[in-house]
Amino acid sequence: MLFAGSCLTKIKNNNSFFSFLISQAISCFGDAFHFIAITALLIRLTGSGASASFIVICTPISSLFLSPFAGSLGDRLNEKYFLAFLNLVKSFVILAFLLSYNVPATYMLMLVLASLDTISNPPEKKIITKLLSSRDIMTGNSLLTGIVGFTFIIGPMVCGIIIELWGLETIFMIISLLYFLSAAVLLFISDRMHTFNKTGTQTGPPDNIFDDIRSGMRYFKHRTPVKKIIFISTITSLLIASMNAAFYSFAFDILKVSNTL
Repeated sequence: MLFAGSCLTKIKNNNSFFSFLISQAISCFGDAFHFIAITALLIRLTGSGASASFIVICTPISSLFLSPFAGSLGDRLNEKYFLAFLNLVKSFVILAFLLSYNVPATYMLMLVLASLDTISNPPEKKIITKLLSSRDIMTGNSLLTGIVGFTFIIGPMVCGIIIELWGLETIFMIISLLYFLSAAVLLFISDRMHTFNKTGTQTGPPDNIFDDIRSGMRYFKHRTPVKKIIFISTITSLLIASMNAAFYSFAFDILKVSNTL
């Protein structure tokens, strides 16, 4: 308890990390909102739960193809500005849902949004490691996990209330604003973390992105525990996506659940 209290005190006095947590909380509310908003939009467009279930398989698809490149991009770019840029792009993509209003365009925008989420993961993790000492990283990750869990419990309920009271268009504008605010808050993180690593030596990315990917694949090939973790995570993600896809069809097409409160 004393150790945890000490870590929390250190993190509390770390203004840059608090800015990062605030940014992530805002962004996570946007994530929780857009999941419900896009589902409601597809139900409105098609009246079919099966069509709406495509949203739950977008992230596994994008992760499968983009994960090898996402980590390398995170190493090559300034993580604070890169993450802020990705949030700004997500803000504009959300607004594009208001202009599409057809199923193929909505599916494409969903894939773009899921791809941006996949690319965002490495810079998020890298910021944590640069803002906190090694002994505080676990506490920092725990706080971030708690924020994500809280937003995905509260977010869908709040999103449903907003859709019911002010309509679907309003929630998309709110989500776009949330991503914009998240990008703005990231700019309050100190730039000093981008200069040196923990040992005080200036660092730089590898010369070639494909060399970096090949190096990662060699590491994966010779590390059995890593292979097991990735295999189990992949199977778990696919199973969860399959169950959610079946649930959407059952809820909306068989039980005739309404997408309004």
